[in-house]
Amino acid sequence: MLVCGFSLSVVIALLLLILKPNPEYPLSMADVAKGMTFSLGDPLERSAVLFAVISLLGALGTTANEMFMYPYWILEKGYAQNLGSADDEGWVDRAKGWIKVLQVDAGVATLLATVITAAYFLVGCAILHKRGEGPHRNEGRRTTLADLHRDLRRVVVQRLHVRWLLYPVLDHRRCRGGLGTMWTDLLSSMGTFQYDNDTARRRYNRIFQNLYRAAFLGITLYSTLFGAAPEKLVIMGQFINGLVNTPLLMIGILYLAFKTDKRLRMSTFTSVALIVTAIAILSCIVMGFFGGGGHYFSTSPAGNGC
Repeated sequence: MLVCGFSLSVVIALLLLILKPNPEYPLSMADVAKGMTFSLGDPLERSAVLFAVISLLGALGTTANEMFMYPYWILEKGYAQNLGSADDEGWVDRAKGWIKVLQVDAGVATLLATVITAAYFLVGCAILHKRGEGPHRNEGRRTTLADLHRDLRRVVVQRLHVRWLLYPVLDHRRCRGGLGTMWTDLLSSMGTFQYDNDTARRRYNRIFQNLYRAAFLGITLYSTLFGAAPEKLVIMGQFINGLVNTPLLMIGILYLAFKTDKRLRMSTFTSVALIVTAIAILSCIVMGFFGGGGHYFSTSPAGNGC
């Protein structure tokens, strides 16, 4: 509900800019069209742009971590639980029916993520960028974002945004559980222990959860003791997420797509589109890491987001 309310406010803000244009914050289609061109911007800022590309791949929409956790959610909800054996009559039809359910599920999530992300970006460009402001002001990211909404006569956001900041705390609690399960499954698939062994599974799960808890605590202490900018740590985390998890997802998806039962494989057109998409994403990551984006933190001033 927290994310839903915040996302809805951003979409409403964009609609206000479109339906009731404000000369002070113009939002022209020419600017939007320019932003859709294949360009990395000013060569002097190329490393920051490449860094941002990888960070956005790991952070926006349905993030890399959430895509890893999605199969667990499907299993917990009982998707295709009564599908039966692949040799049964009608199995292909039932499997294709469940695949359509997943396509709708993933399609709606992608649509929502795209609309909300685009709305947030356009509102930020129309207001903050036009004013030459960003999340590096002394007042902090919360005040800057609240200013954005207040300029759209949404003064209530200043108070509500503090409550919305609780979401990352809750999200990290969920994240520890999900990541612990994934690492435990990985060790099981490598033959470290039998997955049916409940005692071993719980032990490894708790070990990984505590490791992540210690890592989060260490990052917090480092930020507190050495004055690391919180927004910089967030962006760095998303950069690592996009650099590591996204390629793993692309490789895993491609592998499974062409290893599944031939009766259920995607069409030739969809297969080509999948391969092209994977190449485009992996190319951005390679360009970002080897093209200077990986050195962004060592060359940029503290607190200077991208």
